[in-house]
Amino acid sequence: MYPDRKTSSLFKPVNDLTAKSCSSLTALESLQQHETNPLIPPLRPIADEFVVLLRYAVPIIGTHLLENTLMLVSMVWVGHLGTTELAAMSLANMTLNCSSLSVVVGFASALEGLCSQAYTSEGDGPHMSTLAAFRTTIIVAILVCLQSILLWNILPIFCFLRVDPVLAVMAARALRLLLFALPGYATFEISRRWLQAQAIISLPTAILLLISPLNAILSYLFICGPKPFQLGFMGAPMSTVISFNLMGFSSLMYSLRLAIRQGKPGWIQNPRVVYTQLGPNFWDGLSGFATLASEWWFWEFIGFASAHLGHSALAAHSIVVTITTELWATGMGINNNMDTDGIEVLYQLSSGAGLGVAARCGNLVGAGRTRRAVDASWAALMAGVVFGSLTTLFILVFRYPLARLFSSQDEEVTALVGKVLPTVAMIQIPDSIRSTLAGVIRGAGEPKASALMNCVGYYILGLPMGLFLSFSYPGLGLLGLWLGMLVAVGSTTLTSCYYLFNKLIPSLMRHPEQHRLIISNPPRHYQSLPEEIQGGYGTLTPL
Repeated sequence: MYPDRKTSSLFKPVNDLTAKSCSSLTALESLQQHETNPLIPPLRPIADEFVVLLRYAVPIIGTHLLENTLMLVSMVWVGHLGTTELAAMSLANMTLNCSSLSVVVGFASALEGLCSQAYTSEGDGPHMSTLAAFRTTIIVAILVCLQSILLWNILPIFCFLRVDPVLAVMAARALRLLLFALPGYATFEISRRWLQAQAIISLPTAILLLISPLNAILSYLFICGPKPFQLGFMGAPMSTVISFNLMGFSSLMYSLRLAIRQGKPGWIQNPRVVYTQLGPNFWDGLSGFATLASEWWFWEFIGFASAHLGHSALAAHSIVVTITTELWATGMGINNNMDTDGIEVLYQLSSGAGLGVAARCGNLVGAGRTRRAVDASWAALMAGVVFGSLTTLFILVFRYPLARLFSSQDEEVTALVGKVLPTVAMIQIPDSIRSTLAGVIRGAGEPKASALMNCVGYYILGLPMGLFLSFSYPGLGLLGLWLGMLVAVGSTTLTSCYYLFNKLIPSLMRHPEQHRLIISNPPRHYQSLPEEIQGGYGTLTPL
């Protein structure tokens, strides 16, 4: 799969930085090497890992919330131009999300296991992590070129789909400009995961803290500002292009300086090694995209189905989707343009924990610390239960205020939303558990399993069940569609729990070498994690 660092001449001895390790393990990282019951660990290590997950999750939550505002702010200003402009920009953003940004995020997610395992593995770990990032960069660059061709020629597709001609022309113009945002967005997503593998979690948040205010200023100037700067409708994609490329450039500059400090990698003497073994990165990335797309498209299917239930049902479904789908999309790191509310912060706790535990488990598996990875798995399960319970409680307590927030005039729609939201609340706990356990599975190097479980749960069980309950017996209407969603999420969560605790963890304990994505020969002993990984606190490495 990848070159063996112990036998290949491509890899040289590591320098001082990459060879850093602790002479003795900290309390947080201490292990009992001869435990006899790996599936039921003591509570103290789980509690320690839970704290680590929280410290990983907080910066990730901040990153996603700030990233989501970049396109949202421009949508607010476009809304002042008129309904037609707002509809056209919404169509452009939706097309960009579904056709391009979701693909970039999906393929970049392969690095959550590849880079994190490589970084803490024995020997030339940081350089192998960089090699994995380079390979994914090549794949994503090819995909971005193909996406650019699609976006540049999107107008005939809009016409074929019978989109309003005025909206189609305006959205196509915006997309021709937005395609120039793809390189910056892809660079940011790839470098973010490369840094995350090194426990540098807060840098993307710091970058977006600087970019977000600048994006707000640019959006105002380009859309509604004074004449020398005002571009009207095209000002929205212009501000997005500038902001995306600035955040990608900033992240790239930090990553390059850090890579230079880590020394010259051995594989750079033979550049062919970068592009001759792209298979693992491609298939893991394709699995990540399949996982993402299976959920994204499921929401679209039930949206189409709700359109056949009448205007009230469609309006109620739109409100519920605004409360839930936006939260999911943001949690996966995809920008959207719908309204948000306070529940978003609660939902992102579990999503941030899922992304954090992917890096954490990957680090531990890469270091041969499978026993500690089991503790992180149980901590992820606990985090999913806690965060899902908070979200469920929030929805149940505020379901009618949430309904009236979006539809204060139509009592029928408000009542229907209030009827459906308890089912939506029931979805939150299993969905939160699924999100965190999926992070463990990705970090352990098995993203294909998550993709398979999602496709089966959503399209073989959930969607047929929802359509049957809604349109056939007992004819529950909109509630039936969301019960189908509950079946989909619940079945996926159950299969994730079974696979993780009955298949993956025992396999990790007995045959850890089978789950190592970068290094074919695992270390023969437990090794200390690099200093910056030990606490897992996501601090910046000074340059």
